[in-house]
Amino acid sequence: PEIFIVSQVDLKPATDPEVCAVEIRLAEGERCPRSWKWVDKLYDAGEFGRVSEKSFEALVAKYPNILNN
Repeated sequence: PEIFIVSQVDLKPATDPEVCAVEIRLAEGERCPRSWKWVDKLYDAGEFGRVSEKSFEALVAKYPNILNN
């Protein structure tokens, strides 16, 4: 996902090595309001609302007291 700058990627082996196919679909899950990525689960970050795990970890690192509020 980081390479393609998307929320989810599923790579599957090609049935024909001469053909490259791409299928684009809406990612599954919920959209994080902070990162806009679609994730399986959102975490409560206090006053920042519900965010993805990656955003949650970044917020806790910057504001360690958000969980005490």
